[in-house]
Amino acid sequence: MDILTMANTENEITLKNAQKYRNFYEHTNEAIAYTLKFIDDFDPSLEAFHLFLREFQNGLSLAFLSTLRLHDTQSQLMLRIVLESIVLCAYSMKEKSFDTYSTRNDDGTISEEIVKTPAHTWLKENYNEFNDKIHFMKKAINHHKAHTNLIMAISNYDLDHTNVFFDDEDDLTVKERLLWIANVALGSMHLLYVVAKKYPVIKFTDGFENELNRLGSINAQLAIELKQHERIKQHL
Repeated sequence: MDILTMANTENEITLKNAQKYRNFYEHTNEAIAYTLKFIDDFDPSLEAFHLFLREFQNGLSLAFLSTLRLHDTQSQLMLRIVLESIVLCAYSMKEKSFDTYSTRNDDGTISEEIVKTPAHTWLKENYNEFNDKIHFMKKAINHHKAHTNLIMAISNYDLDHTNVFFDDEDDLTVKERLLWIANVALGSMHLLYVVAKKYPVIKFTDGFENELNRLGSINAQLAIELKQHERIKQHL
């Protein structure tokens, strides 16, 4: 399969799955769309915050798209980047200086500073509920998707020894991933809202709490629907 054929096939699969998983698709799409407009204004000095926020937003869209086009490993790796980005985004509300995250060299290049450990320590000490949820999801992704393994290889290999570009479609997996992505989007916005109570450097759009609660209610309803799946019910 050449690259243009792959691209055309991806588009067909994406459009098909947007219809097939309509309720989950529409909710995830709405949750991600809200991450692009839930902040009305922020301190212009928050250069690092703005960069991490964009990384978070872009990562969500890529994880969403990858799920729809049946690239589960790619989806989960992007979701891992999303989780890392939102931690640094929240941390940058406290540590606002761009120099905390990078060093500007004399030759004009920028070197990254090691901030992930202090950022996670800060999150754990001050917002442990969010830290635990992020840690749980990253651990699950790391265990199954962060490194190549036989299970990942089997997902895009046919028994007739033909390599295929797209994963075997599994309805439960697609729905679960879409709900994960929406859940991360909503939880991340909630984290920034809570952090902003102590570090009021961003202004949220009017009606933010009501909209987050509305989306959270839909998320909970879809989670209940997912639990009715036979493969999940047998473990409950």
